[in-house]
Amino acid sequence: MNARAKKLAAVLGLGLSVSAQALTVTLTGTELAATHGVTFPWVQPVVNGSSLVFNEGPDLGGNVDKLVQVPLSAVGIGLTPADRKVSVAMSLTHLTDDFDPHIMMTDGATMVGVAISNDGNGSAFQALLVDKGTWGERQVSLVQFFSDAGFPAIGGSLTVTLEFDLQTLTNVTAGFGSKTGSFSTLGLTGAPSVVLTRDDDYQERVQLNWLRITGPAAAVVPVPAPLWLLATGFLTYLGLGASRRRQS
Repeated sequence: MNARAKKLAAVLGLGLSVSAQALTVTLTGTELAATHGVTFPWVQPVVNGSSLVFNEGPDLGGNVDKLVQVPLSAVGIGLTPADRKVSVAMSLTHLTDDFDPHIMMTDGATMVGVAISNDGNGSAFQALLVDKGTWGERQVSLVQFFSDAGFPAIGGSLTVTLEFDLQTLTNVTAGFGSKTGSFSTLGLTGAPSVVLTRDDDYQERVQLNWLRITGPAAAVVPVPAPLWLLATGFLTYLGLGASRRRQS
């Protein structure tokens, strides 16, 4: 688009297509609870300061319950065919002896991501599940890809970071403590959401302190200006042009 066309578009109130910019959104637990589109599929959390605490729920017999689901669109992130990379960081507090939260991405059919655990002095496992709406059904057994990363005692908090590249295959890099690991698994095709789940075999409790998501900013669709504003803008543009010609 040349400079004259850009000026005309600006005067008329028309939108210009621009390349996607990176967007980072950080929300505390209570801010998440107030965000439109964020859901708590399995149990309603309890507020603890600015954090959310998820108490025990019905036993799922080796499957997982979905604690928080955050559509990327709800926080202003919009993936494109050329840019399908999302970074997720989450602060969690270790509340129970058995502690196996899963941080995942779902497209409504398949959930992929990482289970973290206090076992093995801090371990991470590949997780692949079928999305059942309010819970997830294990498709394959968990596969460990690192251990001995260090893990806080009960009452302590840790930050887990993940990188998702949602192409034909989903490439996942995850880390906490002193360890980082990567793996590839099934791709996701639908509109993705970030999901926090837990392995609910042993009535574990999970505290979510904050969540940070980085990805391409969703394109803003311009709202057409009223017809009278378009006409006024066009006449103003013509007047500016005539004035410049007279000055020349």
